[in-house]
Amino acid sequence: MKLPATNNHDRREVEDALNAFTEEDWERFRRVARYQLYRLAHLDPMDLLMDTAERFLDGRRNWPRGELFKAVFYNAIRSVADEYRSEDAAKPYVTMADLPSGLDGEPANLDNFGTQELSPEKALEAQQEIDRVFAEFKDDEDVQAVIVGRMEGLTAEDVQAAFAITPDEYHAARKRLERWLDRQID
Repeated sequence: MKLPATNNHDRREVEDALNAFTEEDWERFRRVARYQLYRLAHLDPMDLLMDTAERFLDGRRNWPRGELFKAVFYNAIRSVADEYRSEDAAKPYVTMADLPSGLDGEPANLDNFGTQELSPEKALEAQQEIDRVFAEFKDDEDVQAVIVGRMEGLTAEDVQAAFAITPDEYHAARKRLERWLDRQID
């Protein structure tokens, strides 16, 4: 049984075209591949080039007669990179395998993720931020009471009782603190 004639180059012609690429051609295509792999920094541009070449060799990609192979190869690089991006976008952002192991050796879960001790650098940075807030409100005892209450994990009622402030004073101080924090973020 004879296969229908196609208007594409065969495997031998594709191999010859790939072997005809100079080092400069491969370097040019490597730069194109690196550019096409934006948002996919974990992939190597050479892997993209080799995958694209393999697709031509195994027949998943075709080289139409009358077309320059370099132009067809360039477009195929773009197309394969688009496929990679689509596959990557379909993956979940965080999987259980991405989480570090807990103290018992089991993978940590999202409920207790981030509840471990701070690194010394983060602890120092947090203390510097707390000192900056206290310096800003050095003359406002109500705001300082709100800050201490939050640091201690106290409820609004506990802060009011511990620092002898009324609910209105507490809420006004909380709002002053939140407005100041909002200005720092903006």
